[in-house]
Amino acid sequence: MNFSFGQKGKGVAHQTEVIDEDYDDSFDGHVDRLTEKRSTTREKSYQQVNNQLANGYNPDLLSDRIETIIEAIVKTFKREAEAEHALAARTLSICALMLGGPQDSDSDSGCEILIEKCEDTLVHLVSEGSDCPEASRCEFISCLGILYFMHFCAEGSTHLGLHFTDYKDALSLMTSLMTESTSAAVRAEATSAFTLMISTLPHLVSTRNRNNLVDLMENDILSIILPAVVAMLEDISGDVRLAAGEALAMIIYILKEMVETREENAYFDYETELIQYIDPHGLEDSLEELQSNKNKFQAKKERLRQKDFFKDVISFLREGDMPCETIKLVSKTATLQVEFSAWPGVVQLGMLRDILGPGALQYLTDNPSLEDMFDLTIAADEFNRADLRPAEKRMYQSDNSFVNKARTKERARGRDSRRAVLDAEH
Repeated sequence: MNFSFGQKGKGVAHQTEVIDEDYDDSFDGHVDRLTEKRSTTREKSYQQVNNQLANGYNPDLLSDRIETIIEAIVKTFKREAEAEHALAARTLSICALMLGGPQDSDSDSGCEILIEKCEDTLVHLVSEGSDCPEASRCEFISCLGILYFMHFCAEGSTHLGLHFTDYKDALSLMTSLMTESTSAAVRAEATSAFTLMISTLPHLVSTRNRNNLVDLMENDILSIILPAVVAMLEDISGDVRLAAGEALAMIIYILKEMVETREENAYFDYETELIQYIDPHGLEDSLEELQSNKNKFQAKKERLRQKDFFKDVISFLREGDMPCETIKLVSKTATLQVEFSAWPGVVQLGMLRDILGPGALQYLTDNPSLEDMFDLTIAADEFNRADLRPAEKRMYQSDNSFVNKARTKERARGRDSRRAVLDAEH
């Protein structure tokens, strides 16, 4: 800041703005300042980089700068700067979402370079022996879960099958954190990361990698993780209970998918396998208690959140009803209503919203990896309102449309069938 003096030498100070003509407000300029000495400069640069990456899917932005960004992120992770840790972890997560797909048919996933450069540092920082602050550990666990998800899972059954051993090692890391950590926040974050990572396992049900899935379910998830998850429902932390409920629903969803698609020589029966590892009646009582939630020492907002969540879990276990979220994707030529009506889709959508905010909608329409994951190829001829006749709008787009009515009837028919089976058993 410069000062100039008024006429006749009277010591009146006037502020004159100093303009830094060399200041580069472009994406490259912000990336270059990620390694500045001043922490405030680095934090502002991370914020700008995150905003530009999250608000528009543009992999060309990273094409020449990814090495510089990774170098800056690793340096930040090693500093004792909690605020920067969160910003850098989000940057790495967004880069994973943007680079998720393989660059060509013969290459590994786009996250390969991120895993290679950052995994060892992150694993060290999230471990129980680390002196990393709790809040930073949680950020790093979430980031690591997204890296693993995009690298191992988002590319479908073929890529996951080729890297299944490494994938099991990654799951083991999250399992140890969610069951052994003394920090409730760490346990909750690790459980959420674990749930995200297994959310694409249903894709293996009908593929040649099914044997890998059966082995993983029988030897790891059912025998070790499921009992631990059920025990976590009694945790004193509300966040841990919610994360455990989501993991429980995801595991049972995968089991049901395997049973529904089994061939004549079934690998195992859903109910029979479940009884071997947990007490179904005890589980039902625990879920009922969580759903009623009469804890007077818990904030009202948190009680309502827990009540609504476990109501969905109980409805899923008893009736097969799935949680459902609907979003509207809009492009220049089309408007598409997309319904996420199963546990994997809802969990994955929640991750995208947490990391990208409003930018999640553009990523869903422009990012090939996410389009394939959610099957979101937009057919403009079907979904553009301007091109539809009134009768077609009522058929396809109205809340009271024939399509929606048919779906509602089909769900009701399915619930009635399941009730009939249960009544016959009793």
